[in-house]
Amino acid sequence: MHRIVNQLGKGSYGGINRLPVRRGQTATHIQDLEPKPFSAIPEPRKLPLLGTAFDYRKFEPKQFHKRVLKRHQELGPIYKETVLPGMTPTIVFTSSSDDLQKMLKIHASMPQRGEMKFLKKARESFGFHGGVASVNGEEWYKMRKQINEHFLNTESVWTYAKEHYEVSKDFADFIQNNLNEENEVPDFRLAMQRWAFEAACVFVLETRCGTLSGEVTENVKVIIDSTSDILVGFVPLFFGLPLWKYYPTKDFKAFQKAISYQMLALRRHRENLLNEKNANDLPRLAKALHESPLTAEQQESILADFLGGGIVTTQHAAAFALYCLANNPEKQEVLRKEIKEFLKKDNISGKTLQGLKYLHACVRETQRLFPLTLGFSRIIPKDLILSGYLVPKG
Repeated sequence: MHRIVNQLGKGSYGGINRLPVRRGQTATHIQDLEPKPFSAIPEPRKLPLLGTAFDYRKFEPKQFHKRVLKRHQELGPIYKETVLPGMTPTIVFTSSSDDLQKMLKIHASMPQRGEMKFLKKARESFGFHGGVASVNGEEWYKMRKQINEHFLNTESVWTYAKEHYEVSKDFADFIQNNLNEENEVPDFRLAMQRWAFEAACVFVLETRCGTLSGEVTENVKVIIDSTSDILVGFVPLFFGLPLWKYYPTKDFKAFQKAISYQMLALRRHRENLLNEKNANDLPRLAKALHESPLTAEQQESILADFLGGGIVTTQHAAAFALYCLANNPEKQEVLRKEIKEFLKKDNISGKTLQGLKYLHACVRETQRLFPLTLGFSRIIPKDLILSGYLVPKG
C-alpha cells in the first residue's frame, strides 16, 4: 500500500504549524538527529483489520480540519494513519514547514500525488480523458506545460481586468436587486457561486454565462448545473470510503451523470467556438490548447478542470475576505475608501489594479488565515527524513 505524505496548511485550519514539538524539541532540531524508523511515527489507536475506520462512523467532511488538528494535538507535529487497511493508503501528516520544503523539492516539475481515481473512473467510463488531477509525472507535466503560459503569466491575467470588473459590477447590481426586507441576500452562498462562475467563465471560456442577469443559454445552463452537481458530489467521494471501486454507489452514479453532462456541454461549446471563428480569433486559452500537441480529449478535460477549480477557489477566497472584513469594520472602511478613490480613474486595467495596496494586503492576510487548500500531498520517490523519522520511498 503506497504512503502519501500530506503537509497541512496553517492559519484557520487549526494553526497546526505552531503546535509544540513533543518533549520540548523544535521541528528543526529534530531534523538533525539520527532518524527513527517509520514504525516509530506516532499513530492513533487502531483496531485489527478495521484500522481507524471506527473513528469516522459519524464523520462530517466539513470538519476534516478539526479532525486533523485533534490528531496533531494528541500525537505531535507528525503522525501516520491508515483508516481502513487494504482499502485506503497509509498517510503521513506533518505540520512542519521544514518537512514541506523537503517534500515539495523532490521532483518539483513532475510531482507524484495521490490521484483522484474516482474522477478518472467517472470520466473514462464515458470515453473522456481523466484530466490533470488524475495523472502524474511526465503526462501531468506535458498537459500542464501547455497552459502555464496562459495561467501563470501576469500579463496574460491582466488582460482580463476589464471583463472581470464588469462581472463584479453586475454582481453588485445583483445584490442590490435581490435584497429582502432585512436588507440581506437570502442565499448569499448561491450569489457568490454565480459571481465566481461568471468570473471563471470569462477566464477559461471568455464567455459571459448570464447567471447574474438571467440570460442563460440552454448549453451554458447545462454547464452551470452539472459543474455545481460535480462540486457537491466531489466531497463524499473524496473523503468517504472508496466503495465505488467495487460497485457503483449512489454518490458515484450521480457524480458520473454530472460528469457526462458537463463534458458533453463543454465539448459543444468548444466545437461552436472552432466552427464560428478562425484560429486567430479564438479565446486565448482555447487558442493555446488548439495549437498544442494535446488530444481533443485532453483539451476538454483541461477546460473542465480549470472551470471547476476556478469557481471553488474564487468563491472561497472572496467569501473569506468578506468575512474577515465584516469582523474588522474599521479595516473594511480603510479598504472601502481605497476602492472608492480607485474607481474615480477612467481606465481600469490589470496594471492599475496593482495600485490597490491595501486590497492586496487584505487578500494575502485572508489567505494566510483561510488557506484555499487543506494541505499538499505527495507520494515520495525516495526515502525522506521528516521530523526525525525515516519515511520510505513510495
